[in-house]
Amino acid sequence: ASPGIQFFGKLLGIAGLAITHGLIYLVVVGVTAIFFGDNQFVKLIKGLLTGVDTEFAIMTGLLALVGIFLYMILTAIVSAMVNDLSQVQQAVSPITYIAMIGYILTFVLNGQPNNAFINALSYVPFISQTLMPARLGLQYANMLDAFIALALEIVVLIFLARYGLRVYKRNVLTYNDGNITKAA
Repeated sequence: ASPGIQFFGKLLGIAGLAITHGLIYLVVVGVTAIFFGDNQFVKLIKGLLTGVDTEFAIMTGLLALVGIFLYMILTAIVSAMVNDLSQVQQAVSPITYIAMIGYILTFVLNGQPNNAFINALSYVPFISQTLMPARLGLQYANMLDAFIALALEIVVLIFLARYGLRVYKRNVLTYNDGNITKAA
């Protein structure tokens, strides 16, 4: 099999696993809501979700799903450059830091809703999947803003997949002791 088939096959397999996992959650939540609707805990959760409309839920789900795919491809790129266990921490740290930026900024958002830096970052892929739903939920952004963030995520996803394929072709089954930044 060609490196392209290997790369995208692995990604599609992991994406299928992530989607299946999400669907299992939806089925479990649906069954729980139907058969255990009188449970006090289920009533509490239903009460918390009464203000969530369908548009918000779908947009948040799409932003999260595309965000997961972005991180999946980024991880595949980085893992293609890792040659031994000593390089794993060096490779994983930047991905972890990127993932934490949006999460941390969601706490700052409520206190500074008009912060131009945070508003701009809510459109940046790898950060928008957490920041834009927070802005949308707090009504600091509208659905058009969320669509723009989603479109930017999709464009970066396509670009990153093409770049990732090139990195994978160049580095798969290549073993060097050098720094992984040289492989990038």
